Amino acid sequence: MQELRWSRWFRCGKYVIEKVSRNDWPDVEYIRPVPESGHIFYDFAELGRKRGARKAEKTYIVQWLLNLDTSKNEEILNFVNHFGLLGLLQHYYGEIAAVTLEGKTPLHFAHKPGGFLLINAQQVADLYLISLEDFLDNDRRQKAFASEPLIVFKKEVEEFQKVGELAHRIHKAALGSGWPLRGWFSAGGMKELAEAADNETLLSEARKRLCESVNRKIQYMRWVLAPGEEGRWSEHTGFDSLISVVYYLLAKDIESNFWCGRCERCNGFFLSSVGSQRHCTRQCEDAARKAKKRQAVKPANKAVV
Repeated sequence: MQELRWSRWFRCGKYVIEKVSRNDWPDVEYIRPVPESGHIFYDFAELGRKRGARKAEKTYIVQWLLNLDTSKNEEILNFVNHFGLLGLLQHYYGEIAAVTLEGKTPLHFAHKPGGFLLINAQQVADLYLISLEDFLDNDRRQKAFASEPLIVFKKEVEEFQKVGELAHRIHKAALGSGWPLRGWFSAGGMKELAEAADNETLLSEARKRLCESVNRKIQYMRWVLAPGEEGRWSEHTGFDSLISVVYYLLAKDIESNFWCGRCERCNGFFLSSVGSQRHCTRQCEDAARKAKKRQAVKPANKAVV
């Protein structure tokens, strides 16, 4: 069977964060690949294997990105060196088509779901630090050593974390607590709705908004059915960008009755199907247990004194 397009992802061997000086804008910080470090292509299917049947591992890409501290460049590089860039060039601009009008300069359109986006192809290529030729060739673009502006990378991660926070609040509201969603809608400028609606109305509206946020980010998904081993069948999926895959995996987690929790010790996100889970890792669970024991010992010590 011919390999499904976009079923594999490009990752450079090493990335750095550095400023790039240009004549047309001030110094901009970029996450840049180091071509000399080599590169690999890995299958998107590998990303889902870090999530077990009952809970996700700390290195599962969805949980990792939910907890990524965008204020620390070393943490950003650690993530990128494991998975590669988010693929924002493909995600934002899709496939490129040129339309030539007689006597005019060719116009370039980025094909997006639901329509086209008119772009200045040279400016976009310059922004992502690749050649115009690589940008215009849809096959070469994925293999090009493109860079991503650090500020844009951070914005996408923080937007994803807000979606994770909404999923977390929906779970808490479904258990019968109305305040998580009231606070979320109030913070989003919908104070009137938050104050007037009951919990079921807020929960229904929040679920719609979560679906809209996820569906908007899963772009150019490809899906095919293929013969598997020993007479079984298998499915193959392909995506235009890593960020699309992360949203897709989060959607599959939610569909599989995994819930998005917050650790009672460090407040980090975790994904689990275990209703009693309260901590993101065994380390946090052990630390919380030890802290509880210390608290229990203190009153006894005071009584002895």
